Amino acid sequence: MSVRMSLRGVASSQKLAALAGVLAVACLIAASTFLPVQSWALELASRLHGLGLRGALLFGAIYIAGAMALIPTSAFSLAAGLIFGSWGILLSWVAMMVVAATSFPVARQLLAGRINDIVHERRLLRTVAEVVDEEGWRMVLLVRISGIVPFGLQNYGFGVMHIPFWPYLLATSVGVLPSILIYAGAGALGNAAADAGRYTGLRMALLTAAVLAGAAVIVITARKVRRRLNEQ
Repeated sequence: MSVRMSLRGVASSQKLAALAGVLAVACLIAASTFLPVQSWALELASRLHGLGLRGALLFGAIYIAGAMALIPTSAFSLAAGLIFGSWGILLSWVAMMVVAATSFPVARQLLAGRINDIVHERRLLRTVAEVVDEEGWRMVLLVRISGIVPFGLQNYGFGVMHIPFWPYLLATSVGVLPSILIYAGAGALGNAAADAGRYTGLRMALLTAAVLAGAAVIVITARKVRRRLNEQ
């Protein structure tokens, strides 16, 4: 009897911890949505620009820390492009790759066990996780291009899956390019160039690719989940 009660206590504490984690993530995303993050990032980049290479590296470090704290990378990428020009594109790519390479093992070491226990108890979540694992790097690439999930959250999400690290990182290196070109590229070219139409075509092509990738994620996942549930 005491063993059963202790197991129930452990399960309840796991559920409370999971709920607290979800609420914390929701609060971070809501805060980054309503707070003037873009203005802060732009002002920060402007102040650091005068420091040359040291300023760029410091901005990159703040970019990495912010993205790991689930602050939207679009704010940092746009600021990087506006202030550092074409180098802002490279800076954004390097920062996003460092975030992806760091958040993934952190999630795998600290969160994977708890999340997998919760997912295993729920048939639908377990099936979705199996589909994502099966698609592997292809799912990583599509999700990255689509931006259907915030970048910071993507890294932790893929970290708790069973996707190998190197295929994940290689797919990420390509999948983040559309987002970087949309935001850092727009900043590097400037609003005048965008208004003149010299960037509009590329931007529309990238946005179209993101929409198509998002649709592919939904269709592939829904179709395979439905098939697996029917088989079960």
